[in-house]
Amino acid sequence: MTSELHHRSLVACAIGALAALSAASALPAQGAECAPIYASQLKLLKTPHHGYSVDSSAVGARLHQGQATTSESIMTGEAIYTLYKGSWRRSPASVEDMQKQEEENIKNAKSTCAVAGMESVNGEAATVYQVHSVTDFGTSDARQWVSKSRGLPLRTVMRLDAGGAMGKSIMVMHYDYSNVAAPAGVQ
Repeated sequence: MTSELHHRSLVACAIGALAALSAASALPAQGAECAPIYASQLKLLKTPHHGYSVDSSAVGARLHQGQATTSESIMTGEAIYTLYKGSWRRSPASVEDMQKQEEENIKNAKSTCAVAGMESVNGEAATVYQVHSVTDFGTSDARQWVSKSRGLPLRTVMRLDAGGAMGKSIMVMHYDYSNVAAPAGVQ
C-alpha cells in the first residue's frame, strides 16, 4: 500500500469512526443515550476547527519507520483541508458530503453510550462519555470529552478494530476552535 493510499485510508477510517459518534438527526432508536455525543459531532461539522490526531495502527507504523501516524485537518465551515507530507490539500469532499455520509453511517451503526464522569480539558469543563460502536469500518470503543459550555468535542481517544490488514489501532484526537482559517495558499 502506498503512503498516499494509506493516508487516504486513515482519513476514511477517521471519518468513519467519527460517523459512529455523529448525526443527531439520524439517531437510531437503540442509541437514544448517545444523543449528546451525536449532537456534539453534528455541531463539530458546522463549527470551524483545527483537528489533530495520532493513530497507532500497525500499518501506519510500518509505513512511518515504526512511528505512529499523525495528521491534521482544518474545517472552516465551507471546506475541509488535510495536511499530507508537509503540504495542505483541500479535500474534494464538501462539508455537506461529509455530513450526509456520517448520517448514513450512523443509521447503520450500532452504538451504546454512557456518561463516564466529568473532567477538564485545557481548563475547560467537560462531560466524559464512553461510546461503543459497530460500523462498516469495524468496532470501536471511545472516550469523548465534550465541552459543558459549548457542546463541542474537545478530545477523543478511540480504540478501533478495523480487522484485516488495518488491524487494531488507538487514535487520539484533539480539537482547537480558536483562530481557525484556511491554510495560506490553498484553494
